[in-house]
Amino acid sequence: MECTKIQHQFSDFFESDLNAEESSSVKEHLDSCSQCAEEWKYFRDTLHLLHSIEPEPVPRGMLAGIHAKLEKKNMLLRFLLWFRHANPTMTIPAAATTIVIAFTCMALYKTVLQEKPFMENQSIPKQNIAQKPGDGPSITVADATPYSGGNNPLQNFSIYNGPAEQYPGFFQNNITPHGLAFAPDISFASTGRSARGIYQRPGNHLLNRYVNNFLGSDSTNHVPPDLLITVQATNQRPPTKLYHSLLAEKTWNPRVLDGNLLILFLPPEDLPHLQLSLKNYHVQVSPPGAQAILSSYNRDIIRVAILIK
Repeated sequence: MECTKIQHQFSDFFESDLNAEESSSVKEHLDSCSQCAEEWKYFRDTLHLLHSIEPEPVPRGMLAGIHAKLEKKNMLLRFLLWFRHANPTMTIPAAATTIVIAFTCMALYKTVLQEKPFMENQSIPKQNIAQKPGDGPSITVADATPYSGGNNPLQNFSIYNGPAEQYPGFFQNNITPHGLAFAPDISFASTGRSARGIYQRPGNHLLNRYVNNFLGSDSTNHVPPDLLITVQATNQRPPTKLYHSLLAEKTWNPRVLDGNLLILFLPPEDLPHLQLSLKNYHVQVSPPGAQAILSSYNRDIIRVAILIK
């Protein structure tokens, strides 16, 4: 125990910081203890060696780099210490500002970043689209005007390609230079769905949805398709292949109106190509013979509705 106490006093003994009594006690112990005397010799020689070394200048930028690293590591600690030294007049505005920023970010996320869903009954403004192959039809007020009279070569045709008396209540249609104009009373006995006034007010039929999508639900001059082709699929010939092949014809600008209803916009010279695509399926065209009459009108684009059953 005495040796440990004496060795702890080596630094003060070397610097002459001990009083006379303590210094005398250390000297007496070193004279009587060879182990402490040897430890004192190593300690004294080490201190003399350290004091004999000349100091070297610190490299430029070394201290600045050390301070920068310490500042980076202690940034969070300094931020927390700022709250420790802050008074109530500083913390209240800071907390209020943080809350305002958080609510502002939430409002921006809800109003700007999220896409507003398109409602089915929402109308789309009228548009004039350049009439060229692949870009869809040209829809104007004149093009939307129904047939108003005159000698109509195709009157009293049923939509199901058969005698009208077999389908009581089915609407009749007229083909015109501006498209197929439908009578205002429409009923579908086979499907159980009905709609009245296809160009007078919006109905629930799939063709009405086509009209609303292009001219808006508030329009009084709706444009029905020029041709309606009903494709009857079977187990041997499912409609999947036909569905994808029609969608692949990008030059016809196909539009999907429902799961089994498509609208194609194609030039009259592409009608044989469409007929070739449908040759393996049982189809019904309404009205019959409309293909030749449409070609005689010299229109750039015709509207063909494909209904897959």
